[in-house]
Amino acid sequence: MRGNGIGLQMIEFYVGEAKSRGLSHVQLISNAKRRDAHRFYERLSFNPSRLGFKMALK
Repeated sequence: MRGNGIGLQMIEFYVGEAKSRGLSHVQLISNAKRRDAHRFYERLSFNPSRLGFKMALK
């Protein structure tokens, strides 16, 4: 379904909801490997803000 505008519609909906509720920020999490997704979010004015860490348990 990539490229059909569904992601944009979802982001616009949630940003609109956040604004209507008086929130000052929205935040999302994306896997560091998803470079295409990061470009998409940056085109929508999202800014990178965090570095995450995880540990696989044996």
